[in-house]
Amino acid sequence: MNDPCDVADGYSETDAKIEAEERAHKADELETLRMQLVACEVVALANTPKSAKFARIDRDNPYWSASLAAVEGAVDREMALRAEVERFRDLAKRIGRLNKYGEATSESLCQRDIDEWNEAIK
Repeated sequence: MNDPCDVADGYSETDAKIEAEERAHKADELETLRMQLVACEVVALANTPKSAKFARIDRDNPYWSASLAAVEGAVDREMALRAEVERFRDLAKRIGRLNKYGEATSESLCQRDIDEWNEAIK
């Protein structure tokens, strides 16, 4: 018959193996979470069309996360707003003069510029 001490030692070995596997799994999970955070940082800093093209990863990548998708969306909005600001700056340079309401009205301007400005500020 088995000695109760041998049985207890067997359980201890099994428990130790399970605990080691759990620690390894948690370490892997922690590493994945860390890399997901790094992916968010990289995408957040890649806020030009050229850099964004190279910084983004596919959804099937283990480091992709919903948080990363949210950061990508925010960066896309930032880039779109920056492009819109540039468009307004260029248009404002062409217009040169606005009334007190910010509307283009000068007779010296081409009607296309006036219409574009007035439509943009609505």
